[in-house]
Amino acid sequence: MDIAKRGSWVWVLFMPAVVSCAGVPVEQLQAYSGAYEEAREAGSLLYERAAVAVRVAEASEIAPGAGADVDPPYLATLGPANYQTGACGFGASGSAIPESILARCQAFAAVTTYNEILLKLAAGDPAVAVRSELGQIAVALDGLQSLLAQNTTVTTLLASAGPVVGPLLGIVGEAQKLASAAAVREELEKGRPAVQAILQALRQDVPHLYAMQRDLSVTKLGVIQTNIGAIFVQAVGIVRQHQLPSAQPDAGERTAIVGRFDALLDDLELPDVPKETRLSSQPTGTTPYTAATTAALRTQFAELEQADQKYRSVAQEWHAYVEALQLYDGMLVELGESLASLGTTDVTNLFAPSGAAAQWLASAIAIRDSAREIKANL
Repeated sequence: MDIAKRGSWVWVLFMPAVVSCAGVPVEQLQAYSGAYEEAREAGSLLYERAAVAVRVAEASEIAPGAGADVDPPYLATLGPANYQTGACGFGASGSAIPESILARCQAFAAVTTYNEILLKLAAGDPAVAVRSELGQIAVALDGLQSLLAQNTTVTTLLASAGPVVGPLLGIVGEAQKLASAAAVREELEKGRPAVQAILQALRQDVPHLYAMQRDLSVTKLGVIQTNIGAIFVQAVGIVRQHQLPSAQPDAGERTAIVGRFDALLDDLELPDVPKETRLSSQPTGTTPYTAATTAALRTQFAELEQADQKYRSVAQEWHAYVEALQLYDGMLVELGESLASLGTTDVTNLFAPSGAAAQWLASAIAIRDSAREIKANL
C-alpha cells in the first residue's frame, strides 16, 4: 500500500479520537511508538541470520560431504536478540556473537532508541521517563566505540560512523545529567547529525549483509548438489548392474521410480547433472532384478527427495532474506525520516493532516509495517 494513502487512511480512522480530546490518547501514542520496538525485533532477526553466516565463514563448519544436513551445529541454539535487556546477544546458549554483528546490533539499538526518546519528549514525558533509555544508548555507544577502536573489521564496515560515536556518547552523557525534558531534548538535538551518520553507515553496510548470506547460501546449495550427485551415482550403479525386470510388480515399480527420479532432477535443473544423463537412458546389466533391487532404488529416491526438499528450503530462505534485507534498508531510510521530523514535532497534534507530525506518522507506520514484514520473512 502506498505510504501516503496509508497515512491518510489512518488519519481518517482516528479523527473522532482527535476531536474528542485535546491531546493524543495514550494507547494510540503507544501503538505508534511501538514501531521502534518492532524495528529492534526485526533487526535482531536479520542480525541473527548474519551472525550464522559470519560464524560459518569463520569456522568453515560446512564442507563437501556433509550431506543434506548443512546447518552448523550451533544453529538450533540461536534465538532472537534480547534488546529489552540491552544484551544484544542471541539465545541463552552463551555462545559468543561475532563482534562485527555485535557492532551492528549496538548501532541499530542506539538509533532506534534515540528516536524513541525524542518521541517521548515530544509527547510531553518528563526527563526522568527517558533516563533508562538514555542509559541503554550510552551502553550501546560505549560498546560500539570500543569495537570501532579494537576491531579492524568493524572499523571498515562502519567507517562513516567512527568519527561521530564518541561525540554522540558525550551528548548522551550530558543529557543524562539534565533535569528538565526541554533541556534533554535540546541537548539531544545536537546529536541528530551523528545519529543520521550512524544510520548512513548501516545503510552502506547492507551490501555486506547481502554478500555474507549469499556466500552462505551458495555454500549450502553446493553441499546439497554434491550430495545429490552422490545419490545419482548410486542410482546409476543400481540400474546399470541389473537386468530389466520381466514381471510385475517390479517392472511397473521400477518404471515409476526411474520416471520420478528423472523428473525430480529435471525440475531441480542442477548444472552438474546434465539432462541427457538420466536413469531412463542408462544401459542395463546382467544381474537378475529382484525385489531387493526395487527396494534399493526406492531408498535412493527417498534420499533424493530429502535433498530436494533441503535444496528448495535453502533457496527459499535466501529469497526471503533478500526481501527482508530490502525492507531493512527501507526501514533505515524511514528511521532517518522519523528522526528528522521529531525535532520539531509536537505529538499533541500528531494526527494533523500536514506538517512534521504527519511526516513522523507516515514514517512510524512505514517502520512498523516494514518490521512486521521482515519478521514474517525471517
